[in-house]
Parts: sequence; C-alpha cells; structure tokens
Amino acid sequence: MLVSASLSIDIGRISVEKRKDQSIADMAALDAARDRNNALALAQASATRNGFAYNAAGNSLGVEIGSLDSHGAFQPNVGSTAVRATVSSTVKYFFQVGSRTVTARAVAAMRDFGRFGIGSNLASFSTDQSTLMNMVMGQMMGAVGGNAGVTLVGWQGLTTSTFTLSALQQQLINGGLDVGTLDKLLGTDITLVQLYNAMANVMTNQGNLAQATVLSNMASVASGTPHLTLAKLFSISDGDGTAALSTAWNVYDLVTGAAEVANGTNFVTIPNAGVTVPGVTNTTLSLKVIEGMKFKSGPVGTTITTSQVQLTVTPTLNMSPTIAGLVNPNITGDLPVTMTAGAATGTLEDVTCTNPQSMKVGVDPQPGSLSSSGTLHLSSKILLAQVPLLDMAVSSTQTLTGSHGDLTFTPPTSGTQHYGSTTVGLSGMPYTTGSVTVLGSLPLPQLTLTNAVVSALGPQLGQVDSKVVSPLFQALGVQVGSADVTAAGIKCNVLGLVG
Repeated sequence: MLVSASLSIDIGRISVEKRKDQSIADMAALDAARDRNNALALAQASATRNGFAYNAAGNSLGVEIGSLDSHGAFQPNVGSTAVRATVSSTVKYFFQVGSRTVTARAVAAMRDFGRFGIGSNLASFSTDQSTLMNMVMGQMMGAVGGNAGVTLVGWQGLTTSTFTLSALQQQLINGGLDVGTLDKLLGTDITLVQLYNAMANVMTNQGNLAQATVLSNMASVASGTPHLTLAKLFSISDGDGTAALSTAWNVYDLVTGAAEVANGTNFVTIPNAGVTVPGVTNTTLSLKVIEGMKFKSGPVGTTITTSQVQLTVTPTLNMSPTIAGLVNPNITGDLPVTMTAGAATGTLEDVTCTNPQSMKVGVDPQPGSLSSSGTLHLSSKILLAQVPLLDMAVSSTQTLTGSHGDLTFTPPTSGTQHYGSTTVGLSGMPYTTGSVTVLGSLPLPQLTLTNAVVSALGPQLGQVDSKVVSPLFQALGVQVGSADVTAAGIKCNVLGLVG
C-alpha cells in the first residue's frame, strides 16, 4: 500500500511539472512569434518573467522558426510565420530513485483570418416568402396560433438591418444574463424570447424603431421554451474575438437561424402553404431544418458545414394541360415529393492582406435526393360530361449532385454571393408509370394518355418549385446543390497558439 501511494505521488508530481512547462512553452512561443527576428531572446525573457530558469541544470529552452503547412502542422526552417518553443526540465522523484525529463512544445503563428457565413441571400423579400416564413417561423418559435405575424415590410426591414455581437452582448447583460466574456456569450443557454428582446433593444439604440417593433412583437408571441446557444450559429477563433464582436452581421439571419437551431429536430407541418400556384388547389409542407445559417472566423482551412434539410411538399393537382385528341383534359390527385438535401460546406481557401484585401471561399454542395410517388386521375369531356378515363400510379427518384466552386470576395463591399442552381430542380424529375386502371372507353391509346400525363408533370412541378419550395429554402438559408456565402471581414496578422 505504501509503495503504491509513493508511486502515485511521483506520477502526480510529473503531471504537475508537465503542465507548468506547457504553460511556459505557450507563453514563450506567443512572445517569440511577435518578432521572429528576435525569437530566442523574446522566448528567454518570457520564460524568466514566468519563473522558469532556462539556464539551470537540467533545464532548457529552444525555439525554431518555420511555417504551417496546409494542414496546420509546423514545418521548421520553411518560411518565417511561425515559432515552435520547446521547454525541458528535469524532475527528481520524491520516493523513487533518479529523475525524469519532461518536455513541452508549443507553436504560435501570425495568421490572417477571414470571417464568413453560409446563409440566406435575400436581395428582396416577396409576399409569398412572407406568408411561408410566418407559418414556418411561427411553429419554430412556438407562437400561439403558429404564426409569427410579421408583415412583408417587417421581414424586408430585418433583411436590410445589421447588428454587432458586442451590442447584443450588452443588451443580454442588461437583461440579467452573465455573458460578459465571448465564451459566455457563445456558450450561455438563452431563450428565443430573451434573444429577440435583446435584439429589439439593439435596434432601438441604433434608431431602427420599425425593426425594434417587429422583434418585440416576435418576442411577445414566442414561447419561452425554445432555447439555444449562440455557439450553434457563431464560431470565433482565438485571437479574433475583438474584431468578431465588432463585425456587422445580418439581423434576419440571426432571427431565423436562432429559431431553426432552437426548433432542433422537430418537424414543422404546414397544412396549406397559402401560395397561389396555377394548376394546384393546395400545397402542404412538412419540414425539418436542424441548422441553417452559420457564421465562422478563422485562418485558411476554416470550414462551415450546414446540416441536412428534409422537406415533403404535397401539391394537390387540378391541372388542365393540352393533350391532343382530348377535350378539356383534367389531371387531379396528390403528388408528394420528398427532398433530403445534403449539407453544404464552405472552406476558407485564401486570405490576401495586401491592398486590395480579398478572401476566397470554396463551396462544396453535398449530394441530396428527390423521391415522389402518387396516384393521378385523368378525365376528359366526352359529349357533354366530364368522364373519368384512367387512374395511374407514377413515381420518380433523382439524386441531386453539386460540384465544387470558388467564390472571391473583396470585403467590405462584396456582400453575399450565390453558387449553384437557384431552384431545387423539381421540373426535371424523371417520372415513370406504374399500375394503370382503365375506367372506361379510351378515346386514345392507353400509352399515349399515360405519356401525356407524365409529360405534363415537369412544368407543373416546376411552378411548385419556383413559387413555393425554392423561395422557402432561400428564406430559411438552406440550399439544395448550392450555397449562399457572405464575407463579413478580414483580420490580418492574428497572433495565436496553433494546435
């Protein structure tokens, strides 16, 4: 028992000294990286200042100049943007014979940071988008009656307004939350009501009284249950905290992105989208968006990945296409289409700090899928009556792919850019015919009729796509096979530890 206790004490002492040496190495690397031409002298001064006698017997301190490779690993003697400090010390055992050398290493570098986000790109806000977002946001917020109650002008005002995290932080503090540091601001659990009220106060202080009223009204109808941490939306790298706090972010992106995060994996069901689509009597929606918009700051290699979105849109068709040989042909029936859209990844590929400053973001939309099946009914006017001709099952599956693309920004004037298709692509779904039930005497061959029905589906679903699905996805900040990327700013020569 005594031997075991003695061994534990010695092991514990080694761990303590290792942590001390790591702290010395961290500080030495940071100080040396400020002036790589005098790296050794600065590291030695740092060690002395922090109580480490680098010249004492058994102790040592060394520095290497180099750079970081594309994966962030230190490369000695290649370039001069990074410093690696190595600290060693000899620790004598209390109860065992002899001693042990412990070594700690730290790498510090001056890096250029970019701040960017993947979210919405709303140059304007349509009446249909306002209708859809009120229903979707109302359910995500837990609003009484399931409607956010924001006017078209109200939504438009939010899309053109900006805020800073520092201003939001102050209003959350004023509301009684302990969010005085960046870590606490991002990590503290807050409700949508608290967030929207704080944002309303930010808008009031900026003189944006109309936007403040919208946000106050949203806070008043939202349930106190939905909650989130801002870290789900914002990721700020070490060394960029001050600049990130003062960066202007879009109010609409925060308001909607927060609701999406707070809603989590819950489905939003809309029994009637309320959008007029020719040839469609009603459109129902079932939607799940775990995370939409995201914002991040960091060096080259920083990535943002949005999560999947799942949507089932069910148009109730009542269409009258032109079919040669038929009088007043009519196609009716429900035709659900389920979309599972893969995540989109944005990667900061380059930051240029020389004038003019610029940053490049690579975009990789991930694969998604479309699937659909339903039974449609075809009728036609024969003599004086509308006569049923046949019922037919139709189905379709399609894989959505996206290719890599690069977007170059010159902050602060470059704003948001879109990469990829602007619609989901419902019009191109390849439908096939399944079972067919003939209901009476056919005026044309069966194959001619079924082919005509299938041919009519593409243009009809294209209207559902352009009037309902794509506007909703755009308003929510989620994309299928594409992405909207916003450049929020650049910070040069950011000093920090690496790895």
